[in-house]
Amino acid sequence: MKKKTVEEIQKELDVKWGKDYYRLVGEYINSKTLTTFYCSKCKKEIISNFYQIKTRGCPECGRKRRSEKTLSMNKGKALTKEKVKEKFEKWNVDNKWELLNISESENKNNGPFDLTVKCKECGFITTQGNQCIFKKNFYCKYCNGRHIPLQEARKRLEEKYNRNIKIIKYNGWTTKGTLKCEKHSKEFICSPKCSFSQVSGGCEYCDSENKSGENNWAWQRGKTIVFNYFCI
Repeated sequence: MKKKTVEEIQKELDVKWGKDYYRLVGEYINSKTLTTFYCSKCKKEIISNFYQIKTRGCPECGRKRRSEKTLSMNKGKALTKEKVKEKFEKWNVDNKWELLNISESENKNNGPFDLTVKCKECGFITTQGNQCIFKKNFYCKYCNGRHIPLQEARKRLEEKYNRNIKIIKYNGWTTKGTLKCEKHSKEFICSPKCSFSQVSGGCEYCDSENKSGENNWAWQRGKTIVFNYFCI
């Protein structure tokens, strides 16, 4: 294939982009070899190949064009507090939630705004990002039984363990918090639900104590077998 001359290269660039929009400054070897071009728009020299410049143009100008195009497409679409409020009213069709506050979010992963909402049925208040709240499966955790009020949690533990287990720091029924065993005078980290579901004791110390020695299940089972063998 015959090598193109500098005049032919410049003519092709002028036809594609306009008169002297790009000028070949460096030495031309072939269409895929890097050389130097001058861009009249950004007033800079570009190191690229002839094929790249002819088909796509200056990479610096291309980035500017893409950013300007993105800004023009997003113009008027920026999320504001008023738009978030309108979106909340459309989302809250069944009128289960009350909007208390809208503030800018520090964690942008869940949306640019944080919404503080209140459940009208139970009064549960939560602050979540706008992307979390506007999901279809967003629900009140108290009304759905995943969270139990502090008074109810205390009542359940006191009734089961005869006021032996106290709640020091409460983060929810299924969330780890700080509990205290009055029998051993020790605090431990556990969820109230986990402590409530333990069979032998509300705390880990009671649990290990009840599973050792004569309280061990194997020991109890052996006593039952011996009793049934001799007495029945």
